[in-house]
Amino acid sequence: MPDLNDLIDKTHFNYEENEAKAKQLEERILKVPGMSKSYLPKRKYGEQFRGDQLGVTASSIIVRGELFHSSNNLSFSNLHSFSL
Repeated sequence: MPDLNDLIDKTHFNYEENEAKAKQLEERILKVPGMSKSYLPKRKYGEQFRGDQLGVTASSIIVRGELFHSSNNLSFSNLHSFSL
């Protein structure tokens, strides 16, 4: 039976790790010209980022951004399949 403190530590670490990855992805998405933080899906602290929750506006901005910055390596299809 796992120790309660170990379980709490592991859960906290998972939330911290999810938050760090989600912030990195959000920052990368926000670099797309015309993108706004208001277009990103709302999430609670430590929640995984879900690209499939991007709205039509965010999705179309990303697609347009890809057309002009194809070397950016930020793929719309990758965002929709991406879940941290």
